Amino acid sequence: MTRPLVLVALLAAAALAGCAGNSPDGEADTGPEFDDLGLEATSSTGVIRGVVVDDAIRPVAGATVTLQGDAPREATTTAVGTFGFDGLQAGTYFLEVTKPGYFAAQQSADVVAGVAEPAIVKVLLQVDAANTPYYEAYVFEGYIECSGTFVAVGFAACSAVNLVTDIAGAGNLTQDNFATTYDVARTPDWIQSEMVWDSTQALGGEMSVMYSWGDCGGFLCDHGVSGSSPLLLTANAEEIAEINDGELGAGDDELFVRVFNEGLSETQVGVGGGLGLTFQQRFTVFTHIFYGYAPTDGWRISAGDPVPQPA
Repeated sequence: MTRPLVLVALLAAAALAGCAGNSPDGEADTGPEFDDLGLEATSSTGVIRGVVVDDAIRPVAGATVTLQGDAPREATTTAVGTFGFDGLQAGTYFLEVTKPGYFAAQQSADVVAGVAEPAIVKVLLQVDAANTPYYEAYVFEGYIECSGTFVAVGFAACSAVNLVTDIAGAGNLTQDNFATTYDVARTPDWIQSEMVWDSTQALGGEMSVMYSWGDCGGFLCDHGVSGSSPLLLTANAEEIAEINDGELGAGDDELFVRVFNEGLSETQVGVGGGLGLTFQQRFTVFTHIFYGYAPTDGWRISAGDPVPQPA
């Protein structure tokens, strides 16, 4: 029998026998190997061994186990849910187990000096459905038909183009599809958007994407980036809290994602930079909203990376 199967058998027995303490006959439980934890007992110190499971009696990896006291110690559960502490004086200790998406749990454990394989402490973590880590993924297919960086120049130019196309029977070209909104269930821990496009502009080719939400001033939220494709825009927990006093997800606010053309530089136009005009430019924005966790550094959906899952 492999180690995971041994662990499953142990956990099933634990579910029937209770969530803590020795086996019914008073003997120490047997089950998963703890050798990898390197736990040792001496004539004056003992050991705590434990395993953390969920409601379905499945091992919970990555949970934080805090050994409370004057000098608290921490351990992280392994892939099979096990944890341990050694170098402990004899006595009764109290453990707190936490992990995002679960309710915290407390448990006591007795330490006996000289005992290297004491009864396994079983801790049950119940799922907190309202705060379970998850992500939402969205794809926005946008289209800028006619957009200018400066109102006086850009919209005047677009109006001129519209006049010409209307006369020619081609219709109005200013029906831009440059913004979208997403409902936010609760305050996110991370928002990431990646915009990709193949430039159809003779000059420049740069664009910009921006976040805003609530009543933060419409287009004046100033949380955006500009550049060439692919373009990355993120907002971490601190930035989310700073914009609109952290109201995103606290009420009925929506996340706004807006795309604009980017003005030509002074080098490109030969005079003061900032003037820009974009015609018939398609783009795609991939947005991921993470709740209860954040993706790993350097993760890019535009590079074909899989979406990181909660630990």
